[in-house]
Amino acid sequence: MRKGTTIDHNLATQQLTRWFGKKMLRERDIKVVDLEVPGATGFSSDTLMFNLKWKEDGKNNCKKLVARLKPTGDCNVFPSYDISLQFNVMRILSQTDVPVPRMLFFEEDTSVLGVEFYVMEFVDGRTPADNPPYNMEGWLLTLSPSQCADLWWNGLENMASIHRLDWKELGFDFLDQAKPGQSHIEQHLAYYDDFFAWGMKGQEHPVCASALAWLHENRPGEYEPVSLCWGDARIGNMIFDNQTCVAVVDWEMACVGNPEEDLAWWIWMDSCYSEGLDVPRLEGFPGRDETIGRWQELTGFQVRHMAYYEIYAAFRYTLILGRVGLAMKHQGILPENSDFVTNNFASNLLEKMLCDVM
Repeated sequence: MRKGTTIDHNLATQQLTRWFGKKMLRERDIKVVDLEVPGATGFSSDTLMFNLKWKEDGKNNCKKLVARLKPTGDCNVFPSYDISLQFNVMRILSQTDVPVPRMLFFEEDTSVLGVEFYVMEFVDGRTPADNPPYNMEGWLLTLSPSQCADLWWNGLENMASIHRLDWKELGFDFLDQAKPGQSHIEQHLAYYDDFFAWGMKGQEHPVCASALAWLHENRPGEYEPVSLCWGDARIGNMIFDNQTCVAVVDWEMACVGNPEEDLAWWIWMDSCYSEGLDVPRLEGFPGRDETIGRWQELTGFQVRHMAYYEIYAAFRYTLILGRVGLAMKHQGILPENSDFVTNNFASNLLEKMLCDVM
C-alpha cells in the first residue's frame, strides 16, 4: 500500500547478496534473485520477497525468504517502530506451539538497505485479504459454510494458544511497560493518549476523543488477568493451508495485558469489515457469543469486560485508520479535502457503539 516505494530492486539485490555472503561463510555461489515488493504490504513497513540461491556440498539450493524493513518517512502509522521487537517475539514463539515463520537474521546496520530489517523464511499459504475485504472478494468466498467455520475456529484456537503461554517464563518481560502500581490498561491508554495527540497532528477527531475519554472513565477497576497479547489478532494476519493456520504474523502491536484485548479485536475487526461496510459476514463464521464461549473453553479465562474492550478495539482501529488517512493524503492517494480521516467505516461504527453506552 505504500505509494512510490523508493526501494531500488537492483541495488537491494546486490546489497543482500553481499550481506548473505558475510552471514553464510561455508556456502558458495550465494545469490539473491527474483526480488519483488508485494503490492499490498501496508503503511507500517515495506516487505521484500526473494529467492536465495547457494551451493553447499556440491549441491544447488534455493529457498524463498522474506525481509521486513523498518518504515521511514514522516507519515508512519505508529509514533515509534521497534522492528527488533517483532523479530524477538517471533523468535521466542518459535519455541512454542504457536506457528510462526522461522526467523533467520536481524540486521541493525542501516548501511545494507538503508534501514534496520529482519529476514525470515517464506511460509506458503493464503491470507484473507484486507483490500478488498475478504468478505467482499477473494478466496474465502469459494469456501463452503462448514469450511469457513473450520477456518474461524482453527484461527481462534491458534490465538488462544498465545494466551495460554507463560509469558514470563518465556522471557516476554521486555513487552511489559506498566509502571509499578499501574495496571496494564492504564499503561496502554497512556500510550494512546500520546498516539492520539501525535497522530492527528492537531486535527480534531471528535469520535476518537469521545471514545478515549470514555475508556479512561470506565476503565476496569478490578484485577485483570495478564498474558501475552498479539495486538493485531485477526484472520487477516494468519497464513492458512486450506483451513489450517500455518503461521501467525504481524506482531508490531504485541504487548502484555488482558487477553480480552485480543478477543475483542478479533470480533471487532470482522464486524468492522462486515457491518461497518454494510455487507454480510461470511456464511459459516460463528457468532460473537459462540466465539467468546469457545475462547473461554480454550484458555480458561473468563470474559468480564468484553463491551469495554470492544470499544477499546474500535477506538484503536479508528485512530490507526485516521492516521492511515493522513498518510494517504500526504502521498496524494486521497485529495486534501477528503474527510476520510474522521469519517470512515470504522469511525461510523465506533460512533454507533458509543451511542449505545453513553
